[in-house]
Amino acid sequence: MKERNEFLEMDGLAHKSNTHEWFNDKMSTMKAQLADKNNIKLPNLTCYVVRDIKTGEYDRVIIDNKKNEVVYDSKSSEDIWFYISKLKIKKHFK
Repeated sequence: MKERNEFLEMDGLAHKSNTHEWFNDKMSTMKAQLADKNNIKLPNLTCYVVRDIKTGEYDRVIIDNKKNEVVYDSKSSEDIWFYISKLKIKKHFK
């Protein structure tokens, strides 16, 4: 099992189940929910760092709060930020 990563867990535990721990990802959530230079924001998205209790592996996920489902997941914070940027660009050109 992997060692715990306090950096990934620093925004606090949001939810714990028998299999996973869900930690807030405040920076990524802020990137989604705050307006960009075109005043585009995605207030329905919340981001988390999810730790598999059995393996100790971490993943990053984006939840759509309206649908109550995971819309994107990755091991990389850069991928999460790129996906959020892509959604904002798509919304801008609708």
